[in-house]
This record gives sequence, C-alpha cells and structure tokens, in this order.
Amino acid sequence: MKRLSLAFVVAFPLLLAQPAAADVVTDWNVVALNTLRAVNAGANPGARALAIVHLSVSDAVASIDRKHETYLRRQPASKRADPEAAAAAAAASALSALFPSQASTISTALADTLSSIPDGPGKTEGIAVGNAAAAALLADRANDGSAGSLAYPGGDAPGQWRPTPPANAAAAQPFWADVTPFVLAKRDQFRPGPPPQLKSLLYTLVYNEVKRLGAADSEERSAEQTEIAHFWRPASTLQWNDIARAVALDRKLTLDQNARLFGLLNAAIADSRVAAWDAKYTYGFWRPITAITLGDTDDNPFTEADPDFQPLFDTPNHPDYPSGHSTTGAAAAEVLRRFFGDRATFTLTSDQLPGVTRSYRSFTEAQKENGRSRIYGGIHFSSADWAGQATGTKVGAYTFKHILKQRKRRHHP
Repeated sequence: MKRLSLAFVVAFPLLLAQPAAADVVTDWNVVALNTLRAVNAGANPGARALAIVHLSVSDAVASIDRKHETYLRRQPASKRADPEAAAAAAAASALSALFPSQASTISTALADTLSSIPDGPGKTEGIAVGNAAAAALLADRANDGSAGSLAYPGGDAPGQWRPTPPANAAAAQPFWADVTPFVLAKRDQFRPGPPPQLKSLLYTLVYNEVKRLGAADSEERSAEQTEIAHFWRPASTLQWNDIARAVALDRKLTLDQNARLFGLLNAAIADSRVAAWDAKYTYGFWRPITAITLGDTDDNPFTEADPDFQPLFDTPNHPDYPSGHSTTGAAAAEVLRRFFGDRATFTLTSDQLPGVTRSYRSFTEAQKENGRSRIYGGIHFSSADWAGQATGTKVGAYTFKHILKQRKRRHHP
C-alpha cells in the first residue's frame, strides 16, 4: 500500500512522530487528525467530525465486503467495487464537507491514495460508494444541534460555576448538551450522580488534594506528575486515536477490521462529549481555581482559602463536573478493551511535549493516567475524574454493543 505523499508529510510534520500507517483507514485517520490540528478544531466539534468521517468509512467498507453491519445503511455496491477506494473517498468527502478550508490538501491526499489503486470499474464504483456513504452521514447529522447557541451565565453562590481567570470567558458550548448522540438513546442515559456536597468529607479530600498537587508552584507535585499533566494536555480525541492506530498496526488488522474499530472508537468519543456536557451543565459545579480562592465561603472549616491560588494550567471555560477529558478517555479505552482485550503494549507521543514518549501496558493504565493528569494540572477535582471515567466506560460499552456488529458467517453444507 502506498503511503502518504511527501508533500502531505511536510505540510503536517507531526505525522513523523506517529506510528507508520497500516492501510487506507489508518492513513486517513492521520489525515483527519492533522486536519483537526490545522483548523484548531475544538474538542467537541473535532470529536463529532471524526465520528462522521470514520462512520462514513465504516459504512463504505461494509457496503462492499459486508463483514460488519453498517451504521446507517448499506450503499448499493457490487463485489467488484474496491473497498480501499471506497474508504478513501468516504473520508475525503466527509472531511472536505466539514472543513472546506482544507479541501485542497485533502484532495491532494486523496489523489495520492487513489494513485496506488488500479484504474477500472472497481475503483470507479468504490469511489462512488464512498461518496454516497459520506453524503448519507452528513445528511443524517445536518440538524443534530451542533450549530446551536445558548448562554450559560453560571452563578455566584458557593459551588456554582462562574467564568474563571485569566480570560473570564463565557461558558463554552453549553448547547453541546443538546447535540443528538450518535449511538446513545438519550443524552442523559449515563448521567452521573451529583458532585460532592461542599461540607462532605469527600469534597474536603478532593479540595485539599488539588490545592496541593495542582498549584502552579506546587512543591508536592513530582517531576513525573508534571510531565503527565503536560503530556495528556491535548484533546483526548487526538491521543486515543493515536493509541488505537498504534495497536491496530501492531496487531496487523485488516481494512475491514480497522474500518469497524475506528467507527466504534470515534462514535463512542463523540457521544462521550455529549454525555459529559449534559452533566456539566446540569450540575454547573465550580472549578478548583474558584473554589480555592473562595474557600472561606463554602461553610466547610477544613477547606482553607488561598486567594492567590493559581493552577498549573489555565482553566477551561466550562464547569468542572464531570471531567470531559476523563469521560472521553474512558469511553475510548472501553471500546479498545472490548475490541482487543485490555493487555496491549504501546508507546505514545504528545503534541504538547515533542520528543517525549510514554509507554503503557494496558488501555486501563493509559485511561487512569489520562484522567489523573487533570488533577496535576489543577483544573479538576478527583471527583470529576471519577465521575467522568464511570460515565465514559458506560458510553464505550453501550457503543460497542449497539453498532457495527460483526456479521455471522453462514456455513454451507
């Protein structure tokens, strides 16, 4: 299989730090991730886009080889249709529609992929199948609520979220709680219980923990914990796709297996964002920077205020509970556990720390470190991490169970 062109690698040098591409599906996963980087797509829109792209690819491939169920419907296809051409066309068509400013680069990458596939009716039909699969996904998501607008001022009572320094920006995308899920029956299907009460022992513990470990000038956070915070700082969507691609290469997955894997993975990631945002804006819980600087207002004698507290990272402009990062990491890890089993050895890089690698022996190990990083960064309480991981695990399990099921082979006498 021909790899991505030199021109594309030069355009996106981060590709050099990624595992070698295995097939058309993983090639186009790299193209999609670098497209998100190029446009600086936010975590929520980026997750939605990747789900559309990879469900389009999955439907295109399954329409031809019929080895797993389609997400929407099977496109008309004969046995001669080329599944590689279909996968590439589906990804390129979806990406170009979602990010028209990148259409030229995407077109170049598509031409590079198609140049390795012999011309003929199979190639032509495969392209048509891919384009049709992408068109169906795009039409299905045209009015899913992702273009909404909604204000969320928060409140000034103890425990309530309010804009956080240094930007004091308005709440980010509260309307994402109303986005139609890809797989979940409803947005609040796995909504966690409420955050800890301000007078509780649990709140006291998580408050003092993040105050100690998450401060910019913390003397208790170790050098490795600081590295973990920075290493996992990029959007979970990017890093969990990198993990999936590395393991898919190691396990030598076939085209249809990768089409199914990345469809499942990114549908679960997208729905984890909806589930997290539903809970965030249901509970509207304050962030550590607010809680700690106003610790004398919570009526808890064991949460001493520090008016000068500054977290290691600037606090994102949305409520604490649950952690979206943890929710997404757990959803992704659960899909990967169900697909591969938990034991997997892989090494990961990070956009945030070029040249630094971290290695893991299981998806669970990476999941826990991913969530824990937000406490070291000073931007989440551990209670938000725990709730996010519990919710995300349920989202991942539900997604794996309900879509893209493998078709049973018929045995002929």
